[in-house]
Amino acid sequence: MRLKVYFIIGIAVIACLRVAALAAEAPTRIRIAYPPSGTIISAQVGLTMEKTDILKENGFAPELSAMSNGRDMKIALVSDKVDVIMTSEANFVVLLAEGFEAYGIASLGAGGNMGLAVRAGSGIQKVEQLRGKTVATMFGTSLHRPAIDWTRDVPDVKIIGMSNIGAMVTALESGKIDAAILWDPHMTDCVSRGTVKVLRREPLELIAIASKKFVVDHPGALERFQKAFRQAVFYFVQHKDEVNRWFSDTSKVDVKLIEQIACTNRNYDKKRLDQIDIRISPSFIDKMKRTGLFLYSNKVIMKNPAIDNAIYNPQ
Repeated sequence: MRLKVYFIIGIAVIACLRVAALAAEAPTRIRIAYPPSGTIISAQVGLTMEKTDILKENGFAPELSAMSNGRDMKIALVSDKVDVIMTSEANFVVLLAEGFEAYGIASLGAGGNMGLAVRAGSGIQKVEQLRGKTVATMFGTSLHRPAIDWTRDVPDVKIIGMSNIGAMVTALESGKIDAAILWDPHMTDCVSRGTVKVLRREPLELIAIASKKFVVDHPGALERFQKAFRQAVFYFVQHKDEVNRWFSDTSKVDVKLIEQIACTNRNYDKKRLDQIDIRISPSFIDKMKRTGLFLYSNKVIMKNPAIDNAIYNPQ
């Protein structure tokens, strides 16, 4: 009888160990939001993660969501609808300032440029000529700071907020506004069509953000995701024609124009996986600190967040 009891206990222990092993082997659910048509490089890497098995091969059960703007991504992250978002630096700064616990976990470098654009044929050749003119931007985004900084010494300039890139381009091309802060690929697309002229520009830098909840709930998953993220970037740069065509089909932007913008990215010509750089650079961290100070000084956010404490760089 005692042997039978021991046998049953042994079977139960083995079964429990097997269940635990299966649980450990189960793929980690990860929900990722990315801009499929709005931002160069982020779009291509997001499409790569959606259309290949890279995430599955790294132990994930991925769910990719296409979202058109940073505001929707922030809402999705805060409401626990997604675990990771791919966006630009101001959204990270705003999330931290609002008290949401998140980490900056990777950067793709620059996704083209953002710039101060005027309508072609307007006669405006330099920033100083915007005196008394109307400049559109998107408040609380990465476009907000340059709208203020670049026109700071221009008297009587009026800065207005608009909700999306389509509205700004339409208003600018129709003459309803005098200037706007645009970003690629939309900005270069307008330039190539001859509808706008760019007076000033700077790189639009990209960041991937994970909720602290996801990182804490899934030990080791962040490191696996960073590995997969690097592999997705490498797949993209090794299959440029294929991935840029995916982006062109989604964004309706000419593939040659996409290539023209994307080729300036720091990873675009890398030949080996170990050359792919997805770290958040010290200069990018400094830029986010300046963005935080700007948004705080202009009362867009109520506190200036501690950026350094929220950076979780890949090894």
